[in-house]
Amino acid sequence: MQAPSVCDARNLEDAMKNTVCLILLAFLLSCTAQGLLAQCAPNEALVMVTIVPDAYPTETSWELRDNQGNLLATASNALGDTFCVPSGLCLRFTIFDSYGDGICCSSGNGSYTVSYNGNIVANGGAFSSSESSLFGNCPAGSSCTFPDTITTGTFVATNRNFWYSWTPDSTGTYEITTCNTNTCNTVIWVYDHCQGLQWDQTNQGTVFYNDNDCGLQARVLGYFAGGVEYWIRIGDAGLNCSGPINWSLNYLGPVVGCTDTAACNYNPLATVTDTCLYPGDSLCPDGPDLSVVQADIESSMMLDVLTQVDPCLVNEGCLTGYGTRELIRFTTHIVNTGNQDYYIGDPNANPQMFQFDVCHNHYHFQGYAEYVLYDTASQPLPIGFKNGFCVLDLECSGGGTAQYGCGNMGISTGCGDIYDRSLECQWIDITGVPSGDYTLVVRVNWNRLDDALGHRETDFDNNWAQVCFTLVKDPIPGGHNHVMTIHPNCPPIVDCNGVTFGPSVYDCVGVCDGTALRGDLDANQAQQTVDGSIYVTDILGSNTTLTACTDLNNDGDITVTDAALINACALRGDNYQVPGGGIHDYCSDLPQSIVNINDSVLLRLGAIDYNAQTVEVEVSNPDCRIAAYQFTVSGLALSSADNLIPAVEYPNAVQTNVGGTVISVTMQDSSIGKTVGWRPLTRLHYTATTGAQICISQIVDVVNSNYEEVLYGIEGSCLGAVSSVEPVGIYQVMVFPNPFDRMTTLTFEMAAKEKYTLEIIDMQGRVVRDYGQLRQNRVEIDRGSLDAGMYFYRLKGKSEQVGKIVVY
Repeated sequence: MQAPSVCDARNLEDAMKNTVCLILLAFLLSCTAQGLLAQCAPNEALVMVTIVPDAYPTETSWELRDNQGNLLATASNALGDTFCVPSGLCLRFTIFDSYGDGICCSSGNGSYTVSYNGNIVANGGAFSSSESSLFGNCPAGSSCTFPDTITTGTFVATNRNFWYSWTPDSTGTYEITTCNTNTCNTVIWVYDHCQGLQWDQTNQGTVFYNDNDCGLQARVLGYFAGGVEYWIRIGDAGLNCSGPINWSLNYLGPVVGCTDTAACNYNPLATVTDTCLYPGDSLCPDGPDLSVVQADIESSMMLDVLTQVDPCLVNEGCLTGYGTRELIRFTTHIVNTGNQDYYIGDPNANPQMFQFDVCHNHYHFQGYAEYVLYDTASQPLPIGFKNGFCVLDLECSGGGTAQYGCGNMGISTGCGDIYDRSLECQWIDITGVPSGDYTLVVRVNWNRLDDALGHRETDFDNNWAQVCFTLVKDPIPGGHNHVMTIHPNCPPIVDCNGVTFGPSVYDCVGVCDGTALRGDLDANQAQQTVDGSIYVTDILGSNTTLTACTDLNNDGDITVTDAALINACALRGDNYQVPGGGIHDYCSDLPQSIVNINDSVLLRLGAIDYNAQTVEVEVSNPDCRIAAYQFTVSGLALSSADNLIPAVEYPNAVQTNVGGTVISVTMQDSSIGKTVGWRPLTRLHYTATTGAQICISQIVDVVNSNYEEVLYGIEGSCLGAVSSVEPVGIYQVMVFPNPFDRMTTLTFEMAAKEKYTLEIIDMQGRVVRDYGQLRQNRVEIDRGSLDAGMYFYRLKGKSEQVGKIVVY
């Protein structure tokens, strides 16, 4: 039984955000639960799962497990359910979306609601691949939704992932520590959100994190805002703590510093004023100075293979494709050696410096670290990645005092931020990179931005660090036993202008610091959709020119993919928030070649009208939306084509040439919705047949809505170029439909007292079907075991008539 829906699918996203609607939903669920509770035993609880699907319900499934991992209930195809469970259990509900875009809001305004004994315990719809909620009889500390609520003091965590909720009553500096009270390897994680939190054993999603600050123990020293709820997780590193973990939370006092914004030593965290210095004072700090610790990169570099690819990692640009990926992992350690903090702040105060990543449910600071791989000509390979870090004081070995976290970002003077090689995106994707000599360069604040307070770095020459190495790929095809040899103390990278660690590179025509732009076919110094239109015109006219500037996916050919990629750059630009998660650069990442092996599209020939001289092409794309396609038809001289996808969905023209090329690409950032079955894609008009059969002879490329190439195939066979629909011959034979895939009907004019026989003959002259003596002038021809192809019918009476039939 499925619980009633209060708001329809169109309005459900708003309903979930609307307090009045949510209260009404809770009331109706409670009323419904009262009637259904009678079905449950006294020691059982009623669970109701309600799902309003998006446009693709087959992608949605869910499961309910207890805290021991036992499966209690599950369903697929976006079906809800109502059932009873033992009331003493701690329960975990998880909803899944196989496409990775949740059920709201890129493909419809779907949602889900879970109630427990009539009370809503989980609801939502905007997630990526999955979302989980804990409810029921769960012990305090078992998760961030069932934390142990604390203030300051001393505590004991009784398991390796014990959760606490803490809201400071005062703004200031606090210490969270496991030092001197434990012997095992302890870790501290601090988060500023629980809803939608994706956590693991790394510092992913944290605002503060520490491991091994005092030996094997951990210590967090940081600035916390009064009245803000934080979630603290106390645990160990690698199941090594066999007993409880002792820890304490202490208030160290308010931040003391200059509170005058006009002062050169203004401290944005300070709540208690101190001596202020003003510009011109010899004691004014010079400024921050960020640098990359080269030794930590070199000592941490390792080869790795990634077999499970999250689409978010591709959308963010830290993976350059799907399937098995080959990586070089490394640790990034950035320190502030200046005499002034590098202050970034929080997204609310400085939104221009951040972008929210729905994949990981937190903000990324833009422009912090970049990883670039150079070849021996000092030219960057198109696999670089700009990592948007959460910037915090993770260590203060330079004598500073930790204070900044992901909620209020920065690096204090004398402190540093570390992103370990175990974290996502702490790598360079070298899949497809051949054996050779390379230089990995890590640079911080490469575009030389002032911090949020206008402080400029005192030295930019130390914002780079490099490691030179030789890569020898496994000679066995498909093997991953590569060898990497690091060459210490190699000469620094010199750009094409001869500047050490300089930013200059060759443009796509080979000019150092040149202005030529990839895909700018009209050479107007801008990447625009008009360039995409020129690509299409040139492809249809066979006027394409293959160069480094025009081949935008590096495949040695000019196709609709190149047109789609330049349009993606024009329509989306850089720092684009990809629906479903990820932040992607569509311009600066050119050339780009991504084939999504998880997405597939099929094409087939559909209805043909020999009188009107049209043939339809149908599409099946259950895995992805389509932004562009190109295929070739043989057997026809094409004159034009109609787009059969509704204009409100895909308002783009389909263009053809007489040679059989069919091409369409979005000019308005639109896409064709996913289709589980078959739907009409385009109607082709032709002026003449040019062969015995009409075929989709080749699919050139299909591009999805993320502007990735996808897998494709052709289903069904060719159609006959000649129809036998019109009356033909002495017996006025008609075969309809012809061609056919399952059944066709042959009719003829039967004369009185004349005997008739019918045979079906293949192209080798063999009789494959003999209908013997006919008793009526109508014969149903079932395809049965007939293979696709052309056949002949032979109708015999006093005379004989032969004609063609085609099976596809």
